[in-house]
Amino acid sequence: MRLPFVYARCLHHNPLRRMLHLVRNASNIKRRFLIKTSHTINIRILLVNKITMMVSFMKKIIIALSISLLGGCVDMGRVGLHPTTKTAYFDGHPFQVESCLSVAAQDQRLYLEQDEPLPDGTKRYNLEQDDETVAWVEIAKFSHHQTSATFYYAPKASDISTAVSGMIARCKTSR
Repeated sequence: MRLPFVYARCLHHNPLRRMLHLVRNASNIKRRFLIKTSHTINIRILLVNKITMMVSFMKKIIIALSISLLGGCVDMGRVGLHPTTKTAYFDGHPFQVESCLSVAAQDQRLYLEQDEPLPDGTKRYNLEQDDETVAWVEIAKFSHHQTSATFYYAPKASDISTAVSGMIARCKTSR
């Protein structure tokens, strides 16, 4: 009974058999490594694709939110997207012209509401009627002794055009 055990043990310790066993194990290890490597590469490619899709989706969401928020913040009033402009030049300091235009607006049953100034220092106003913006006004120093006022209003608003012309006429003759 001992013979088969010794015989099997001798085969196990046989250098040729051991070498064959190592070669087989090495190729299995190599195959497993390649499978694992290709699997991780596939996973990495899938992750990169998924991340790219998420970033693209996030960009679209940010753009959509920005457009919707900005669209809700701008009140064009009756002025519209393509307003008519009228520019007048007055002798005097911008503060004098602002106060004159404010009084002239009140005579026309309108009022000037100050808005955010432009980066170059130009003062901006909304010309309001019944809590609605009917025109925009920009007042800026034009030269040493002159001030310019530019009015933006709806092209078909003849009542506002008449009121703006009256304001300009009153402030030009008041000096």
